[in-house]
Amino acid sequence: MHKVSTQDVQPPVCATRGPSKYLDVWDLPNDQVFELPLNSMHQPVDEGKIGKAWRDHKCRLKTSHYILHPRNKARVKNSGPEGCILEDWDVLVDHWYTDDAVIESEKNRDRRSKQEDLHTLSSCSFAMHAAKKAKVDGCPVEHAVLYLILHTRKDGSAVNPIVQAKIGLDQVGSRSRSQVQRSGAMSQGRACPSTCEASQTQS
Repeated sequence: MHKVSTQDVQPPVCATRGPSKYLDVWDLPNDQVFELPLNSMHQPVDEGKIGKAWRDHKCRLKTSHYILHPRNKARVKNSGPEGCILEDWDVLVDHWYTDDAVIESEKNRDRRSKQEDLHTLSSCSFAMHAAKKAKVDGCPVEHAVLYLILHTRKDGSAVNPIVQAKIGLDQVGSRSRSQVQRSGAMSQGRACPSTCEASQTQS
């Protein structure tokens, strides 16, 4: 029978860094500099960000200028935005009215209409918004409160009727939970948080 010893265990191989190539980066002459692709906010700009900005710009153009039905193609071409190259605008409009683009647009519109639980999270996750809210308030935020914040517009209205119905149910559920907590605290001889806050406000 083979006996296990420490010699049988191979030490882990540590990945070592190669020689640094920028030891003399601060010894450059004054007339020699490294040119980095930065924007006005000194943020790096790469091809991915440029491509995303271009796609977003084309999306805004289509939202503000596109008119359904191919018979409006000439009308859209004649109402191009200011500062846009006419040849590029014609190519873009021709692409909008191709059969493949129209079919894909209809599919995307149908998928979008089936989305019920819309939100205003943007690219941030639910957990990140919860962490930010907890940092501002100084205490963990409840799921119902965060749902109300992230599913309403700036004017306080819900993003759609389905979310409005869910918000109403959440508010009813939060009231029932607070009533249960208040009754449980009173049965144990403890003052509920709302009573403590009210007494502190009056004092």
